[in-house]
Amino acid sequence: MPHQVDDSSFDDELARHFASSAATSLPRAPLYAALSAGISRDPDLYRLLLHAPPTQRLPVLLFACVHDLLLEDPHQELAQWYPNLTSLPRPPSDRSLMPNFKRFVESHADRLRTLLSTRTTQTNEVGRCAIFLPALGLLADEVGSLGLLDVGASGGLNLLLDRYEYRYETQDGAVATVGGPSPVVIDAATTGPVPVPREMPVIAVRCGVDQRPIDVTDDDEAH
Repeated sequence: MPHQVDDSSFDDELARHFASSAATSLPRAPLYAALSAGISRDPDLYRLLLHAPPTQRLPVLLFACVHDLLLEDPHQELAQWYPNLTSLPRPPSDRSLMPNFKRFVESHADRLRTLLSTRTTQTNEVGRCAIFLPALGLLADEVGSLGLLDVGASGGLNLLLDRYEYRYETQDGAVATVGGPSPVVIDAATTGPVPVPREMPVIAVRCGVDQRPIDVTDDDEAH
């Protein structure tokens, strides 16, 4: 059944989602915070999420779909605000951000609707491994080699936590390194006593489960 896209009864809920995103994104993602604030005041923009399934009507899905289109054509003017698409990104405070965003969305409306209706949000954040590693180290001290099961594994990157290098910095500036050398280096700051493993735990078996797993070797899916 097609998703309802012209029902204004969702306006308040969608506007609140983006207003909340603006507040929570500001410290770590100022670009998305600025976009969220602008979208929360524009029904033409926040109603785009009505093309998505009800469980996927999240600001991050819209941003992911727009980013996917920009990766295909990074010469678009909107790409000038994205740090991974230009070496000197324009600031989110630039007043032309929202007009550029809206023009881009309108000029890619068909593709965007297709992406919103067929894609889901996926999290592939290897930084989480810095949180898992101390706990796994304690377990390994007790039982030896470990088996990993990741439910909601997406691309399976967290299942490779023993392939990365970790640098834990304490409050006094000391740094403890675990693993490596690796092209993936994960830095983590600690605020209390953390049982950093002396060596990497041995992972004997690993398994990931996901409804829609990502193939990281596929350029389209890796976007």
